[in-house]
Amino acid sequence: MTTPDRHSNLLIARLCVLIVVVLFAASCGSDGGGGSALDLDESDLVGTRMIDPERQLSFEDFKTVGFKKNTKYDVSELREAQEAYFGFWGIDPYDRKDFELRIYASQSDAIAHGTKLASERTWPNELLTKDTANWLVGIDDARKCQGVQGMGFATCDVPKYYDYMFVGNVILFCPGASLAVAKENCDELVTALNQ
Repeated sequence: MTTPDRHSNLLIARLCVLIVVVLFAASCGSDGGGGSALDLDESDLVGTRMIDPERQLSFEDFKTVGFKKNTKYDVSELREAQEAYFGFWGIDPYDRKDFELRIYASQSDAIAHGTKLASERTWPNELLTKDTANWLVGIDDARKCQGVQGMGFATCDVPKYYDYMFVGNVILFCPGASLAVAKENCDELVTALNQ
C-alpha cells in the first residue's frame, strides 16, 4: 500500500529526474553528430503533457464534441478548481471510455494547484481508497474491477486512469489499461476538441 508520504517522495523523485534530464539535454546542445547519450522522451512520463496553455475551455466545449456527463463533482475541497466532471466519450458511440475533467481558471492554476491530486488519481502512484486519497470525491469512478483468472474473485482498486494531461485550463484524465492506450484515448478527445 502506498502512503501519502511515500507518494509525495515518489512524485518529488520523478520531478527531480525530469529536471536533471532536461538540464542535461539543454547543456549538451547539438553538435550535429547524432542523438544524445540519454534518449528519454519526457512525454513518456505520466502527467507531463501540457498543450494550448492559453486556451480557455468550458464543459460546453466538451459537450459539443459528444462528451456525456455522468456526474458533476463537488469541488469545494478541490483547491482552485472551478468545476469537475466524470463522464464518457468515444469516436465510436458503442465504444466510449470514461474520462474525468477538472476545470481551472488557467493552465498555470491547474498545474500549480491540481498536479498533486491528479497524480494521486492515476497510475503508478494511485491513491484510490478512503484511507489513502486526499480528495475523496469520485474515487469510486476512478477505479475499475479486475478479476483474477481461475480464482473466482476480483479486486476493485485498479486505476482507471493511466495518465493525465493539461489541455488549456483543464486537467484531462486518460483512461486505459496501459500508458500507451491512455495517451491514445486522450489524444483522440483532444483532436476532436481541435476540429
